[in-house]
Amino acid sequence: MPHRSHRWALVAALPVVFGMGCSLLPLQVQTSGFGEPEPVQVPAENRAAARAAEAEREDAAEDTRVEEIQADEAERVAAGAAAQEVERKAQAKSARYVAAAVFASGRCKFSNCLKDGWTTSTPEGDVDVRCSFSDCMKDGWEARFPDGTTARTRCSFSNCMKDGWETSFSDGTTARTRCSFSDCMKNGWDTDLPGGDTARTRCSFSDCAKDGWSTDLPGGRQVQCRCNFQKCFVDGATCN
Repeated sequence: MPHRSHRWALVAALPVVFGMGCSLLPLQVQTSGFGEPEPVQVPAENRAAARAAEAEREDAAEDTRVEEIQADEAERVAAGAAAQEVERKAQAKSARYVAAAVFASGRCKFSNCLKDGWTTSTPEGDVDVRCSFSDCMKDGWEARFPDGTTARTRCSFSNCMKDGWETSFSDGTTARTRCSFSDCMKNGWDTDLPGGDTARTRCSFSDCAKDGWSTDLPGGRQVQCRCNFQKCFVDGATCN
């Protein structure tokens, strides 16, 4: 009897012991299988807000990229326009120099270019030329440009057709013309323009007064003049 009582007392105590033991075991945490806690689920509305924010950032970045491309294009166009304007001004200045320095390169006044002068058309407008002392080939001429400025030409040694001439512009620059082989009307002439460039003129069929001439300008452009009715000093010349 005493042994049976002792066993039953031990059996009765086991649930208490096991219950206490279970309470001492650490709590189990659900993991992802790799020893890391599973990520916390983000509510759907939060995910939508995050996607919207990311889309806004991408749109802003795209807008910035487009603005940079447009700015680069605008800069390129502006640079191209500036270069074209510089070239246009250079060509206009070259045409002005040639118009002032080339005799009878237009419509003769009163059918006598050598006495009364002529009118020359340029991209800037008409250039009005009058002979000094009514003798262009001896005393030279004066050209008045559309903007009111003038250029004065003087024959070298009082003989333009043999020794050439010098043209002085209002900006202080000069252009010097030399007859080729001392005969401008047969062999043409070379004009040293301000800035160091040279315009070369050659008579057509060795007769400038009858058949006209062609002038090679700096930059590769050429101006051809033909005598109207084969009388340059009476009816003037038409230049393209």
